[in-house]
Amino acid sequence: GGKIEDEFILYSGSIDDKKIVTLGGSTTSGYNQYRSDGYTWPYLLNKKLNIYNYRIINGGVDGYTSSHELLKLLVEVRRLKDVKLVISFNGINDIPSNYGLIKTLDDYPF
Repeated sequence: GGKIEDEFILYSGSIDDKKIVTLGGSTTSGYNQYRSDGYTWPYLLNKKLNIYNYRIINGGVDGYTSSHELLKLLVEVRRLKDVKLVISFNGINDIPSNYGLIKTLDDYPF
């Protein structure tokens, strides 16, 4: 129900002047799509808010922690125009014993 554009999935059926960006790990990105059949929570949110002419932009990436999301917010999301709201959905990837992609933060030039 969406198309990939750069770092994001843009869902169809809504306009570009009122955007909500979703950030998170695999539950947001839909990494386990075979379980959800593509019906991720950002996709379902898009269907609900479509009547209000909001466009949901899914920025979730499997394994991301809140630190990754902050970097994505500062680097990628700020390039988008007319973003009205950012929803960050975090979970198990922020638990210290679950490393996910946390080791890759050392590779960032920030």
